[in-house]
Amino acid sequence: MGDLFSILFDVLAPVFLVVAAGYVVGRRFDLDPRPTARIAYYVLVPAFVFEVLRASDLAGETVVRMLGVLVVTTVAVAGVAWLVGRGMGRTRSIIVAFVLVAVFGNVGNVGLAVTIFEFGEDAADLAGVAFLTVNVLAFLIAITAIRWGDEHPLRAFGAALATPAVLAVPPAILANATGSELPVFLDRMVGILAEGLIPIMLLTLGLQLAATTQLRLDADVVAATGLRLIAAPVIAAVAAALAGLDGDAAGVTIVMSAMPAAVFAGIVAIEHDLEPEMVTTAVLVSTLASVATLAVVLAVV
Repeated sequence: MGDLFSILFDVLAPVFLVVAAGYVVGRRFDLDPRPTARIAYYVLVPAFVFEVLRASDLAGETVVRMLGVLVVTTVAVAGVAWLVGRGMGRTRSIIVAFVLVAVFGNVGNVGLAVTIFEFGEDAADLAGVAFLTVNVLAFLIAITAIRWGDEHPLRAFGAALATPAVLAVPPAILANATGSELPVFLDRMVGILAEGLIPIMLLTLGLQLAATTQLRLDADVVAATGLRLIAAPVIAAVAAALAGLDGDAAGVTIVMSAMPAAVFAGIVAIEHDLEPEMVTTAVLVSTLASVATLAVVLAVV
């Protein structure tokens, strides 16, 4: 019980208090979350990805296993979401909305902060690998599911490859492979931007939640939330055990898989007019419920 309270107050409380600060300020001053979201998306995220990947042991067996577990988990939870929607007799749009919520874990706003607080700064490279892997796969699966039958899947793949975070990968891998160093001024600039990612993303999440006005709590939201908070970490834990993944790598993988639904899911749903009220509500409900579910997951791992 002592460990559980320690997790709640020392690991989760700082994260959600920053989110709450963003929420309060957003409500008080009616702030638009899009400017900070775009700064994070186009500037801070690529800097963080570059900073993490250029220093990571990308060829290590542990990282390879971790990537495999994350891929299996994301694809599997998408499949489970599709089957749950079909089993509930839902329309195609609701089923695809289930998939959106299931695959878009909040590995950025909440995930990076929680994993680093729990496992230490040394786990930042593992968290960065998880962040990149989950987001690329989520965009690929989500856009493919939305456009399936209407547009060639390769276009969805191309759209995922064109995201700023992914574009930062090739130069980071090149720097990693060659061991090359950036000029001091560039190195410091990238470092400053990378360090700013977590607080900005947490505040942005609070602003985005404050801007959420249309909520629809029903069985679909409960099912989608369960897929994100329960099914995903269970699948990750089983996959990690089967892959022989252990230590911090297994912990980071499972914890990242236990994150609430990301606001990206709501953004995609709004952009494609795909059950936006249901998806937005699932993001909010899963974020609130994750205070309890993450505490349990962190206590177990």
